[in-house]
Amino acid sequence: FFEPRTEEPYWYDFYTKTITWEMPKFIENSHDGHIKYHRCPKGAEKNLSVCGLCDDLKAEYVCDQCNSSFCASCYDCFHTEGRRCQHTHFKIPVCSECQTQHATQNCITCVKSFCDSCFSLTHEYHNLKLCKHHVLTWLVQPCNECSSCAAQWMCNDCGDFFCSRCFMSIHRYGSRSKHLPKKLPYFTPKHASFFDMCTKEHNCQKESIARDARERIKLSEICFRAAICLQRTWRGRVGRRKGKAYLKSARHAERIAWRTRKRNEKNQRLCAMNFYDSLAALGSRVNTRLRE
Repeated sequence: FFEPRTEEPYWYDFYTKTITWEMPKFIENSHDGHIKYHRCPKGAEKNLSVCGLCDDLKAEYVCDQCNSSFCASCYDCFHTEGRRCQHTHFKIPVCSECQTQHATQNCITCVKSFCDSCFSLTHEYHNLKLCKHHVLTWLVQPCNECSSCAAQWMCNDCGDFFCSRCFMSIHRYGSRSKHLPKKLPYFTPKHASFFDMCTKEHNCQKESIARDARERIKLSEICFRAAICLQRTWRGRVGRRKGKAYLKSARHAERIAWRTRKRNEKNQRLCAMNFYDSLAALGSRVNTRLRE
């Protein structure tokens, strides 16, 4: 491997998991003279899926029904009883170049599988003209933004799949910085299509629930308006009945009062006329006596 900062080579033993800066003797004594170097990928370029249960060991299997990655021991422990015994799985392919990371792309022309870092070294940087017409297929879901690296994160708010670089660049500022990411397992295109189908079904269910809620609200508003209309009509009828009776009684009382007032006025006029007549008669008698 190459150290990313100093570009100095170092050697890593996959069995003993030891790192050394000195070339091993069996490589120095090899007569073929062919030594294969691999660039050590950075943190954002690593394609290593971790077990979803222990979250410690390297994942080796993917369960089609659980849609999760497991190491060998966790898969055996988790799929020994119940319906999980009938689950199907497949072994996660390893990069044919570095033999360390999980393979993300498959070159049909080369008949090899590569991780992102090895693919960029073998097909993009040095052998661009030779590998221009190679037929490639994705073993995992690619990034929705750059489409050149494997997706490692899923944004729960955006609903898209991103590699580490694209996720950090897009969700660095603004309101997207508050989005919650989810680490993806070894996420194949089949799992992505199944996830999209489930997401569409979930969205359809949410839309149907929201539509039913809107219809219920609209129906309740219609019922409320109808109830108000019925109450207004009923109260109007009852009020008109009471109002008619009240107006009738009020008019009858006004008529009686008017008749009484007219009768009193007539009596007053008669009394006044009688009084004036009596005064006139008295005056005539007084004049006759004075004449006499």
